[in-house]
Amino acid sequence: MHTRDWANEALPKLRIEGSSSSSTVAPTPATTLPTPTTVSAMTKEQPTTPQKTYSPVRKLRSRSRSRSPRKRASPEAVFSWSSESSPEVRNKKGRRKNKKKVKKFETTAKMAQRAERFSQPSLRKRIPQDGDDAIDWTVYSIFGRCQEIEKPYLRLTSAPDPETVRPVEVLKKALRRVQEKWVQTHDYNYACDQLKSIRQDLTVQCVRDEFTVKVYETHARIALEKGDHEEFNQCQNQLKALYEDGILGSNNEFLGYRILYYLFTQNSLDMAQVLAHLSSESHRDPTVAHAVKVRSAWALRNFVRFFQLYRRSPAMSGYLLDMFLPRERKWALKAILKS
Repeated sequence: MHTRDWANEALPKLRIEGSSSSSTVAPTPATTLPTPTTVSAMTKEQPTTPQKTYSPVRKLRSRSRSRSPRKRASPEAVFSWSSESSPEVRNKKGRRKNKKKVKKFETTAKMAQRAERFSQPSLRKRIPQDGDDAIDWTVYSIFGRCQEIEKPYLRLTSAPDPETVRPVEVLKKALRRVQEKWVQTHDYNYACDQLKSIRQDLTVQCVRDEFTVKVYETHARIALEKGDHEEFNQCQNQLKALYEDGILGSNNEFLGYRILYYLFTQNSLDMAQVLAHLSSESHRDPTVAHAVKVRSAWALRNFVRFFQLYRRSPAMSGYLLDMFLPRERKWALKAILKS
């Protein structure tokens, strides 16, 4: 570095031009054709290509190419079976057609039988038109001839037999016997079985009078006394329909029971309908008035007033309040703890 004369040194541009002019182009050697020995040597010296990576798409393509085309059956093989051969020998398509034809034939035969059955005049019921008189359903009812006072309840699975149905006179005796045995033994299974049997005989004979109301009221009171709310609900629904038909009974008493039952089930919609249609006469009844007061205390969560009314329950209202009294006690205890 210190030995070079930088003052007389040529510029870089002049140095590059001088070096390019002094260089000479080297002659290219003559091209010669490769011999077989040189070709083999060159192939040996060439580097090996890297292995191909796995590709699922490429593998699927190779499989589809290598798979042979599906063989189609010849026309001779397809139509080789004759119409005289058995159904087992025929192909699946032929068997399906046979099944469809048989099913269609069976359906047509059934439809023909149904049309013939309903075309009989004895089985056809005339639909009443406007202006016709009301249908007398007593024509289709039966009249019992059984004289047994006690009869077990059996669910009907066929048309009722008059020989096994008791007339109204026998049913009145059966009701008196059930009431006497209930007072003596308090056997609820026996009483419920006999009362359901009496109700069934009244239903098949289309008897809807004051005696029917008395049977349902007796069954409802016994169910209340034993805490069977499901049986009581069935009886009070039937009593509601009988009262609406104008048949007299303990209407106001069971109206109060119905309000308390709606409190038990928390059915506010039906309760609102009952309260909206209460008459002044119903409000004067002690059972209905008590039920309305209980409903007001229950809605306002006035537990002190609620338990006071529980102690002064008229008739059999206390049995209905016993059904949901534990629930109200829990709510009262929660209110006390919160305060």
